Amino acid sequence: MRWSIYRPGPLALILLGFILHHSDACARMTPTTPGIPAYPCKNCAANLITIITTGAGAKEFDGDSLVRTTNCATRTFTCKGAHAIIELFDNSGELGTIGDGGTGTSTLALTCDGTGTAWTYRGAKITKVECSAAKACKNCAANLITITKNGVGAKDMDSDTTDTTGDCAVRKFVCAGQMANIEMFTDAGSIGTVTDGGTGNAMLEVTCNGDGTGWTFMGMKITKVECSAAKACKNCAANLITITKNGVGAKDMDSDTTDTTGDCAVRKFVCAGQMANIEMFTDAGSIGTVTDGGTGNAMLEVTCNGDGTGWTFMGMKITKVECSAAKACKNCAANLITITKNGVGAKDMDSDTTDTTGDCAVRKFVCVGQMANIEMFTDAGSIGTVTDGGTGNAMLEVTCNGDGTGWTFMGMKITKVECSAAKACKNCAANLITITKNGVGAKDMDSDTTDTTGDCAVRKFVCAGQMANIEMFTDAGSIGTVTDGGTGNAMLEVTCNGDGTGWTFMGMKITKVECTATPACKTCNANLISITKDGNEAKDMTSDVTVTTGQCAVRTFTCTGDMAKIEVHSPGGPFHTVTDGGVGTSTLEVTCNADGTGWTFMGTKVTKVECSATPACKTCHPSLITHSTTGNGGHNMADVTVTTGQCAVRTFTCSGAMAQIEVHSPGGPFHTVTDGGTNVAKLDVICNGDGSGWTYMGTIVTKVVCSGANANSFNCAADLITITKTGNDAKDMESDVTDITGASAVRKFKCTGQMANIAVHSSAGAFHTATHGGLGTASLDVTCNADGTAWTFMGTTVTKVECSATPACKTCHPSLITHSTTGNGGHNMADVTVTTGQCAVRTFTCSGTMAHLEVHSPGGPFHAVDDAGTNVAKLDVVCNGDGSGWTYMGTTVTKVVCSEKLNVNSK
Repeated sequence: MRWSIYRPGPLALILLGFILHHSDACARMTPTTPGIPAYPCKNCAANLITIITTGAGAKEFDGDSLVRTTNCATRTFTCKGAHAIIELFDNSGELGTIGDGGTGTSTLALTCDGTGTAWTYRGAKITKVECSAAKACKNCAANLITITKNGVGAKDMDSDTTDTTGDCAVRKFVCAGQMANIEMFTDAGSIGTVTDGGTGNAMLEVTCNGDGTGWTFMGMKITKVECSAAKACKNCAANLITITKNGVGAKDMDSDTTDTTGDCAVRKFVCAGQMANIEMFTDAGSIGTVTDGGTGNAMLEVTCNGDGTGWTFMGMKITKVECSAAKACKNCAANLITITKNGVGAKDMDSDTTDTTGDCAVRKFVCVGQMANIEMFTDAGSIGTVTDGGTGNAMLEVTCNGDGTGWTFMGMKITKVECSAAKACKNCAANLITITKNGVGAKDMDSDTTDTTGDCAVRKFVCAGQMANIEMFTDAGSIGTVTDGGTGNAMLEVTCNGDGTGWTFMGMKITKVECTATPACKTCNANLISITKDGNEAKDMTSDVTVTTGQCAVRTFTCTGDMAKIEVHSPGGPFHTVTDGGVGTSTLEVTCNADGTGWTFMGTKVTKVECSATPACKTCHPSLITHSTTGNGGHNMADVTVTTGQCAVRTFTCSGAMAQIEVHSPGGPFHTVTDGGTNVAKLDVICNGDGSGWTYMGTIVTKVVCSGANANSFNCAADLITITKTGNDAKDMESDVTDITGASAVRKFKCTGQMANIAVHSSAGAFHTATHGGLGTASLDVTCNADGTAWTFMGTTVTKVECSATPACKTCHPSLITHSTTGNGGHNMADVTVTTGQCAVRTFTCSGTMAHLEVHSPGGPFHAVDDAGTNVAKLDVVCNGDGSGWTYMGTTVTKVVCSEKLNVNSK
């Protein structure tokens, strides 16, 4: 039985007194023998009620008085304290509670029944009572916190509620809106911001302190709060972009995350893999591909538009994306083939492209010209020539081999190619290409020049303007567009073919071109860009020229010198470096933006540029490197220095069986060059800029040693390295394999798992960690040293390794939480576990009027979930890492109780 207290009005009390008076008159009895009570209801014993102190916050009663002077005995219990309540029980269990009504005092009056055998309350026989109260704090005043609206986007709080059902009052602020947040202040100023975490609702809970003088957050007294939200674009729905897997090599995206910390939501797709790329589609079809640039990770960022109806890339609404990567062989490095120009008529390749759409990378060389041909070489020498067959285009395709170590033609590894052509080809007529102005924004070409100084005439079209581009057409139609790359100048070069009948681009005959650009833009002030000389080797710009003849002003910076470069800064710092490409001149073109407020490069506002170059290289003295030959294999070392280039190059050649050159810096050996099975090992070192040392890969070389393979380098014992499992998440190595096919034994460790890594120790302690690189497998290769006494990594002796990974989350057993439904309000509890994620998630749902979930840890109740007026209260708990318990907000949950929220108050 449960009650809600009825408080009678004055009229009801008068009527009740009248009824009791006349009832008493009717019930009078003849007096009995003196000493014997007139009514049995005066005789209830005190021990008919048990006073218990077992619940949370339970305490001794502050008052317990028994009066037998009335017709029937009455017993009054008094419980005092913050949120004082008295809980009542009969033989069947809990009946309900009587609260203090905010006064700090709760009172229960019981009456002895007519038989003198029980104390009653509203007809119920009470057998047990318990007094409890909040352990400490009082309810703080609301005005102890000021709600301000001072900052950008500041607004009213959407909700400000106080919950006094716990030990201490808890006040909850809710700020709703796009990128909503609540900034918190103490008397000393701002202490931070609570964000919405992308949900659109930022929530802050503060707790009344022990003496009721302030609301606190993490122990700090909060005196001011402010709600703010983004004023602009909405967060677009994820399903506005479909992720497909239709093409060759298509696969799942490796990452799809949305960042709502800026003004507009930004969604980032990541596609990982060999030659990974992301193809983008609008409703009209494919608009291009984002490649991995050789990093193994292709990344695409799209931005939610202003009305939240679509994700955009460069102003285009993206409706579909697809991730793909090579299925098999690795992408060979470009420098595995050297392009030479040694023979008669030798010239630059006209095209060198790599196609990674198939299972293996295919590299296509195109040599254009009259009687064009491409000569192919292996390490053994020339193997033949590919001719143009009279077309003026010689084409050679080579394929990356299975292990990514070389490009092959008919099974032979090609190491060198050379393009040559007759020095003749004719000059094609200008009217073989028609310049049109049909499309939106079409305009005259800004430049159309022909260069006949080379073997074949080259015609260069320049289209200048904001977002300038040149569309190319063959007789079959449009084949694509050359954009300005954000520079304001789109440039297209076409080459006269071998018989002078057409201008070609990548082997296709171009018959029509069209220049378009976005109208507008003013001339920017020169002082909007600072030219600095702060860094090492910084120097004056060679030239700084602004051209205003086009639609938008274009400013060209030129920096000359050895390894010349221009560092480009935005307001946020350096974002790009323009190098000289080995020609000694670095050029940067920036374009005035549409409103004349800044010079831009690739769409980014440039505020600072700096020119730098390496001083001219001197010849280094031979004695700066000592060299020797060791071992008994009859090896010998040749030492040749060539000074014809800008910097002296010194070549050491070690000859003999399994030849190798050990390379030393001042700190000791740091690299070994092997013979690759040829019995000849070669090392090229270069004189540095100031002539103070010979360098290899940027490191100064002080000694080289020529030797042959040492049998001891295969004899390192396995126990020279200890494999430990002492750290957090330590586990067994996935594999430990020794490879003896090379010049020295190589031991390969692999550790797999979530966030896998291998900690590498020398005798001095940990010095390196091999990580998984996002692939789930960490790898470490160590090499046996020459005398077989140690395994080494990067020249350091390795004595200990340890594999570790984050354990995969297990599913917790249902019995780890007991759950029940109490009360007679017809409530019911649903219990559902979902195991599709990494860790199992279990959802308890309590349904019914004023639904309420009480959450217990091993120490007792610590949290409650109410229905917020919906009649449904929900709680999600997560299985912990070792499967030993279900957790909520990091606390282990052992019991949940579904009931109707009780709100009984009495004075």
